Amino acid sequence: MEMVNRKMICPSYVRRFRCDGQDCSSRCCRGWGIEVDDVAYGRLEALPEGKELLSCIYFHEEKQKWLTKHREDGSCIFLDADLLCTLQKRYGEAMLSNICHEYPRVTYEISDFAEQSMALSCPVAAKEILLDKSPMRFTEQEIFPEQRLHFWKKPRHMEAWQGHFLTLQKLCIRILQERAVPIPDRLERLGRFLGRLEERAGDGEWKLSEENISLCFEQIHSMALQETALTAQEAWQDLVSMSMLLSDLYERPYSEEKASKLAEALLPFLPLYEQNLQEYSYLLENYLVNEFFLRLYPFAFKGSFADNFRMLDLRFHIMEFSMLVMVSAKKRLLTQAQMLELVDRAVELLDHNPRCMKRLQELTIPDPERSAHR
Repeated sequence: MEMVNRKMICPSYVRRFRCDGQDCSSRCCRGWGIEVDDVAYGRLEALPEGKELLSCIYFHEEKQKWLTKHREDGSCIFLDADLLCTLQKRYGEAMLSNICHEYPRVTYEISDFAEQSMALSCPVAAKEILLDKSPMRFTEQEIFPEQRLHFWKKPRHMEAWQGHFLTLQKLCIRILQERAVPIPDRLERLGRFLGRLEERAGDGEWKLSEENISLCFEQIHSMALQETALTAQEAWQDLVSMSMLLSDLYERPYSEEKASKLAEALLPFLPLYEQNLQEYSYLLENYLVNEFFLRLYPFAFKGSFADNFRMLDLRFHIMEFSMLVMVSAKKRLLTQAQMLELVDRAVELLDHNPRCMKRLQELTIPDPERSAHR
């Protein structure tokens, strides 16, 4: 798609990213059907050795797509021994299919601008996204006519806010990056802001404008935060609930008795968990900011702003609980590598497990026709 004389907004890490299969065992080239779009198929077919190359792909009847074949170890047939793509090495980047060219980038055309970020499922991208201790910064760059971009469809339910989306997005990210405030309190403030905005938008006398959105932000920002410290009983009950949820998501449901025993075992490690939360607050902040930007919250899912916030908040609570479990297992502060492993496991569960994704939507979005906009 061509976007002449338009801008694209990206986190600064996008420019730093360099694909390196040797640094991640080329995970994106293993274990799943890699789509070859029609244009890429035509490019392969036009090559002198096109017949030989096309023998390496097949048509999937159910998906109605061309996919690459795999070796016995699950790797793409075009993956070389050096963990680099033979097509790219032999013919250049232009020969790659859209998905191989774009991943782990995710690009949306919003209106007269685009936004591009990266998925945490790529280990190389995850390091760039998560490990920078400075607040995530965003840059603006021009989109050139010859630039190859593959756009995801923007959510249709954001149309009413489209002219004010950037203002809304910037203010929400500002809340998430307010480092003088603990992350749980930032989330509380974000929930309040989105709730207040949606309430005002439903008032026929309230005009949707940049000025009114900013005024709503200032009102929420000036309000004192509620006390978030839990009593011992509340902390225990929260751990029981999260134990039962996680066991359900992993399809190993716990009884309440078993979940209660796990909660009792985890309680003594809450102080160590709090230290770990403080030690890696920058990493968890980066996770939240990237998630918010990547999925176009609060329009990530069909439903209200409150529904979308509940989804974001629940996903983060799952990350927190997983961190507590790992801290209790290690009995010490986690290393940076262990934190990356924790996020990687959470992303695999939350973003690549269809049953888990459906269950989370059932818990957070009451609409029976709920679905992710993508």
